[in-house]
Amino acid sequence: VKADLRSKLESAAFGEVVKRVCIIDNTTAGKGEKEDETYKYLRKEIYEFASEKLIVKTPVTWVLFRKVLQVLVRQSKKNVVTLEYACAVGAACKINPKDVPAALMFYHELGVVLFYPHIEGLRDKVILSPKW
Repeated sequence: VKADLRSKLESAAFGEVVKRVCIIDNTTAGKGEKEDETYKYLRKEIYEFASEKLIVKTPVTWVLFRKVLQVLVRQSKKNVVTLEYACAVGAACKINPKDVPAALMFYHELGVVLFYPHIEGLRDKVILSPKW
């Protein structure tokens, strides 16, 4: 069955698009020696992908910056601060003030904060808790 499926995929019009395919018998998952060998391959591929592509190296000072901002939201109930204030927090976390906007954009892209330096009226504001 696997060989038949594989040949159909490779000969299909989109065969060039599909590079790596795992055809797995899901009735054997967790069966030890009886488990389909493809599971080991799939686990290895997922692990390698996650290790190479999903791990984002972040400066320790940026992680501290994020944690301090989270504490500020909880303790002060402030959801919006000025960029100047965020830079002061960044400086306390040993981040160069010129690097604070980059840190804010990094966390903006992750959805942790909202920071819009390109929008007039919002470029000097940082929304610390987007879900408020």
